[in-house]
Amino acid sequence: MAIETDLVYDIGMHVGEDTDYYLAKGYRVMAVDASPAMCEAQSRRLAGPIADGRLTIINAAIAAEPGPVTFYDSPMTIWGTTDPEFADRNERCGAGANTEITVEGVEFGSLLDKYGTPHFAKVDIEGTDALCLEGLRGRSEVPPYLSIESEKRSWDRLLREIDLFTELGYDRFKVVPQHKTHRQRPADFTFQKGASGMFGEEAPGTWMTRDETLRTFRRIFVIYRLAGDYCLLRRSRITTPVAQAMTVLMGGAWWFDTHARHSSVS
Repeated sequence: MAIETDLVYDIGMHVGEDTDYYLAKGYRVMAVDASPAMCEAQSRRLAGPIADGRLTIINAAIAAEPGPVTFYDSPMTIWGTTDPEFADRNERCGAGANTEITVEGVEFGSLLDKYGTPHFAKVDIEGTDALCLEGLRGRSEVPPYLSIESEKRSWDRLLREIDLFTELGYDRFKVVPQHKTHRQRPADFTFQKGASGMFGEEAPGTWMTRDETLRTFRRIFVIYRLAGDYCLLRRSRITTPVAQAMTVLMGGAWWFDTHARHSSVS
């Protein structure tokens, strides 16, 4: 199957902050979100693009295999997740108690079979982004450009993400601070905080090799160890306020996206 150059995937749609940008750039969008409330709200708000065939919204969670999945719906809606460890992190970071609901799980590869291989896929699904990379294994066509929210808990897991990218044929990377995407200024569009921002050749930064990318993440992980969501200081009620104070001094929470370009891109 040929890559559909006018198609973009928004995996982890949330309030549609990225979907809006992709539609504004003239792409058709296939958006996925596990939250029934998010899907219902955005289906109403974006009824026009849905009606004219430019947008498809799917209420499902990306999973290793199809079937029912537990979704931890957080009061801080951007943190909704199917990862129990992420759900625990959310509560420890003050997001409030999660509500467990059951949603349908879908394999990423099955979405490509049904809707086509996109020019770009943005993946931001709170701890399970690597499922999309695994879903691309063995496929003859993969998106030329792909981004995920980078692992921030474990260096081994981060290394596995980069290894999966490499296995799939992606050989150039950008490490983009997602906490700063609202400062990006594309023509005629303003990003909200939490958006994934520009992508592909337009994403900020210089394309790096695998080794250069890992050296960049080494420096980032030093910050994570000091004041990240999973740092040692956040593991007790006594020291958590210290970590929170350090986060404020750093200008807010830090988190990064890994943007990847496939070797087939000339």
